Amino acid sequence: MRLDAVGLRWVPVLAACLMVIWDLSMDPLRATVEGRWIWTDGGVHFGVPKLNYLGWFVVTWLMFRVFA
Repeated sequence: MRLDAVGLRWVPVLAACLMVIWDLSMDPLRATVEGRWIWTDGGVHFGVPKLNYLGWFVVTWLMFRVFA
């Protein structure tokens, strides 16, 4: 399968979505069960703030836009 310019535009978005899904499963486990860090402000998903997930999305998207 060959990726054209339109297909390549979606690669960073897909990668960012996959990283957010991964973080949705890992952050609550690491913060609550393992106690690796504490979210002081709390949030909507097991105390993890929404801004954390937005950060994962933006950073991953930017990295793929720059390096992919």
